[in-house]
Amino acid sequence: MKIVLCTFGSRGDVQPMIALTLALQSAGHDVLLAGPPEKAAWIRAMGCKFQALGKDVTSFIDSMENAHSIGAAARFVKFVRAEIDAQFDSLPDMIAGADLVLGASLVF
Repeated sequence: MKIVLCTFGSRGDVQPMIALTLALQSAGHDVLLAGPPEKAAWIRAMGCKFQALGKDVTSFIDSMENAHSIGAAARFVKFVRAEIDAQFDSLPDMIAGADLVLGASLVF
């Protein structure tokens, strides 16, 4: 079965999807993990097929000086809205021909 797993976010969002990818691969499935571009080397080193999805979320989060402010919340909402648009543009090609698609975290 061809499976595409999609996630977007921090290590805590990506790591469970790596575990799921590896389990599905060991069961004989063809699995693609789509996730944050800054996690590419780590994901590939774990033995997963990878395709970048979205922008570098870690860099965006690290750039916030006061993450617990209304200004940071507004910047985060703006960032996520742009990511939703980008996902709607890129996901159709990424999931073409898949038998199963699973999205988690900030994948819409």
